[in-house]
Amino acid sequence: ISRNQECTIGNLCADAFRSIVQTDIAMINSGSFRASLPKGDISLLTLYNVIPYSNKLCIGTITGAQLLDALEYGVRLIPYEIGCFPQVSGMKYDIDASVNANIKLDDDELFERIDGNMRRISNLLILNRSNGKYEPVDTSRIYTITATDYLIRDKGDGGILRYATCLEETGMTDLECVSQFIRTLPNATIPSSYSHTEGRINIK
Repeated sequence: ISRNQECTIGNLCADAFRSIVQTDIAMINSGSFRASLPKGDISLLTLYNVIPYSNKLCIGTITGAQLLDALEYGVRLIPYEIGCFPQVSGMKYDIDASVNANIKLDDDELFERIDGNMRRISNLLILNRSNGKYEPVDTSRIYTITATDYLIRDKGDGGILRYATCLEETGMTDLECVSQFIRTLPNATIPSSYSHTEGRINIK
């Protein structure tokens, strides 16, 4: 289910990226996940089975307009599964799957632009870190984003984040980040809020 809808492991990992690296938003592609996180004690091997690629985390910047385009590309095949479906933190958005995805690819089959005015993505809200409230995206604002080098630096998954600017490679892997995040939680225990989705991604 991670490849066509919000999922709890996606929320956990994206929250880890945003919390540990301290950016406005975070994104992880659903193709990163290779197993569910079982109930019980969590070992590093358990986490490795979930996110086994050891991608490095990068700090980047992206405008609100570029973010809207990236999300539009990531949900273009809904309801079908796709590895670049974006699991997110620090944002919420709606998807109207009845709208045709008007995606233009370049000669290398990478995302180039959105054609036309009709979009699947609407009601994109960004979490204001100062007051803890979600606010409508500002298309002209530059947001900080945490994602893997695979997405930001290497233009992976069809270039979903090709227009984001990579500012810094943290040297930390996705696995290390999620492990550190879990250890910072009270009693190093994942809270029950992660047993269900939160309405970050709403499909109409």
